[in-house]
Amino acid sequence: MSTIEETLPHVLQVLANPVTPHTAPELWCRIRSIGWTECLPILLEQLRSGSTDVQRLVMDIVSEEAEQMGVVDARPFIPSIILKLGHEDRLVRISAISTLDAIRALDSDVVACLFDMVQQDESAVAREALIVLLRNDGDTLTRTLELFRSSNE
Repeated sequence: MSTIEETLPHVLQVLANPVTPHTAPELWCRIRSIGWTECLPILLEQLRSGSTDVQRLVMDIVSEEAEQMGVVDARPFIPSIILKLGHEDRLVRISAISTLDAIRALDSDVVACLFDMVQQDESAVAREALIVLLRNDGDTLTRTLELFRSSNE
């Protein structure tokens, strides 16, 4: 008989590619029925070391947790997700941005990092960062306008 420690990483790998819109909510329901606390260490490890597809799926599951149950049980993921803002894969960076938004983990360091991404990252990533900043940080519009004006001088 397989244990959750043996099974969950394989399930994540199989379902991560290709991800369909219903994958994360459905998998979140199954994880909740097994027990979030029991699955948390496995999800954290897969976020750190899984394939990029698995990392994105785990972040989607964490976002679903925050949306359905509140942000408390998603908090242990914050340090690992913040590290994903510097990941080489742009889809992982985009997932990290939206997950940090979903779990309301936009402290001043994360806001500064997102603002840097707006200025320096690929347009798709910069756009996602800007949307999250505009939704959550009152100073973003002013800072963006100042940046735009200084670049046109």
